[in-house]
Amino acid sequence: KGQQATLVHNGHAIQLDANLGRVVLPGSDAIYEAVQMHFHSPAEHEINDKRFEMELHVVCQLVSTGNARREELDYNLVLGFLFESRKGKRYTNAFLEKIGLDNLPSKKDSSRKLEKALNLAKLLGDDSFEPYYTYQGSLTTPPCTENVVFLIKESPIVISKEQIERIRGAIMEGIPEGAIAGTNRLPQYVNGRRVTYVSNEKY
Repeated sequence: KGQQATLVHNGHAIQLDANLGRVVLPGSDAIYEAVQMHFHSPAEHEINDKRFEMELHVVCQLVSTGNARREELDYNLVLGFLFESRKGKRYTNAFLEKIGLDNLPSKKDSSRKLEKALNLAKLLGDDSFEPYYTYQGSLTTPPCTENVVFLIKESPIVISKEQIERIRGAIMEGIPEGAIAGTNRLPQYVNGRRVTYVSNEKY
């Protein structure tokens, strides 16, 4: 269900605060609430050493454990969407346009309300979230809290080059010049974590 939202420039990213709907953790009946989303550019995850231009994180908080015990579940769930760009208006993503890319907050602590409700499912269009990679990690911004399960969609979403440039431009405008080269945490070593590939495709 679409919900109204607020866009905020928090000094290192453009964050969208809203009730974006509920997510059921695959393989479980635990329910999470999607409460905010934010952009990283370049992307924070690599797949087979490939870097992507941008990544969207949808942060979800546990609201119901279902039949599982509380200690078996991570409090935070992050859905990761990778992006790559193509030139041409035909690659314009309608969901991102609803955010209002021509009027993004570009100063630290600046914000604005969205006039249109958002439906997160529209981001994918006719595509599916599967296949995806999943692992247990931490939030990628300070204090880098642990107890987070990541689900990273394998196939990138193709959007227009202009859209990525507008998002990245607004983010960087609110960050002190020369402070950083991007809004991403550098890739980390796996350090023994188990990364699982999930796909329902049949061969």
